[in-house]
Amino acid sequence: MSPEVPLYNSEGNKIGSYVKLGNLKVRVYGLYTAYGFDQFILTTKEFEKTKTRFGLSIKTQTDIFEFL
Repeated sequence: MSPEVPLYNSEGNKIGSYVKLGNLKVRVYGLYTAYGFDQFILTTKEFEKTKTRFGLSIKTQTDIFEFL
């Protein structure tokens, strides 16, 4: 099974997460609470559109403290 990957908004706050299911499908968690988004199983293409629509990213921006 694929690991659960966190999703962050543009401010760096964890909003939800996703798991790759295979067959080009993705299971999304937490977006209903944050955005009222009620689709939970998406194709990878729909998932990319959803990330763009809500401004989500997989990793937060690196800050200077990570280098120290």
